[in-house]
Amino acid sequence: MNISVKIEIKDLGPIISAELELRDSVVIVGPNASGKTTLSSAFYFLIDPFFINLFPVPGSKLEAKLDADVDLEGEVELDVRHIVELNKEEVVKTLEANIKRILDERSFGDVVKISSDKFRLVLGKDKDVEVKGSGKIKLKIDYVKGDHSSSAISFEGNIIRAIGNKERIRNEVASYAVSRYFQLDDWIPTLFLSTERIAFAQLLPLINYAVFSPLHPSPLKPLILDLLRYSITGEFDVFGHKVVFDDFPHKDLKVFKDSRDIGSSVATGVYQYSFVKAFLSYPWVKGLIVEEPEINLHVNAQIQVAREIANSHKRMFITTHSEWVAMVLAYLLRDRVRVYEIVNGKTEPRKVSEDGWLERLVTISPIQREVLEKMIEKSFG
Repeated sequence: MNISVKIEIKDLGPIISAELELRDSVVIVGPNASGKTTLSSAFYFLIDPFFINLFPVPGSKLEAKLDADVDLEGEVELDVRHIVELNKEEVVKTLEANIKRILDERSFGDVVKISSDKFRLVLGKDKDVEVKGSGKIKLKIDYVKGDHSSSAISFEGNIIRAIGNKERIRNEVASYAVSRYFQLDDWIPTLFLSTERIAFAQLLPLINYAVFSPLHPSPLKPLILDLLRYSITGEFDVFGHKVVFDDFPHKDLKVFKDSRDIGSSVATGVYQYSFVKAFLSYPWVKGLIVEEPEINLHVNAQIQVAREIANSHKRMFITTHSEWVAMVLAYLLRDRVRVYEIVNGKTEPRKVSEDGWLERLVTISPIQREVLEKMIEKSFG
């Protein structure tokens, strides 16, 4: 399904200005330190800016208030724009705290602007938040009057079940309505995979047991530990190796070559891509944000990776240095992908023709481009 999402980012890290239209997949091409991680991390934030699908995340929950005359029983339509206006300072404060959990605030410009189809956030001297779209959300509330001194509430999509203190419940409903409206539903849940740093995952079982509490860990490098939110079990073929996950990260994975357990002799590229391969087939994840899936891979393997990504049924946000990955994804996905190149801090769209050919990337020479086109056509034509 081709569902379009538009996002805008200004003055954030190396990014001066970025305007992206996302279809089923988007590919960001750029040199080192151009802002690819900034874009992918900012997009992760925009998918679920109040982290309600990442709970528990300490200190990130919105505390909003709702008008006393709003009914809390049955099917109700709430005006999110009005709720945000009533609680603007709290909404901005919570959003700012959450984006700073993902991106280092030292990378923020004087006036940072970030927006999706649902909201626009401005950080800096004149902080602001603006609701976009209809501003309306419909919720079904099953409320039972109970002990005034306590309350309990549960959420499942747009269904809320609550009992107890009505004022507390009212505020919980207000917070949830804003949080739910701001989400990009078609991308929830999405997992962030920083391929270049996945080799660090070899230490995750030890770290998970020895250091971290059950709470979602605060990231060291942006979102490096996001894959810890899910356990993986299954067997996958990765470049001729059998990779076996047995309740990872509680147990380490095993890699076999010609039926022999090769232990720590596994190639870094095989180890890193194993996680991408596993989550491409993971049923409960809708979207994947994958940073540089080509890291440590031979050209033949890069082409195979691009083919597997294109054949998946996930929504994909890919950042890459590889012209192979970008061109093969464009050739196979065509109108289902949008490709952007970061040039001097700004994103520039690159057209994909009806035949699947990607407009020239400025980082690739014409001679190299001609060779790539011939090889792609021979491989997939």
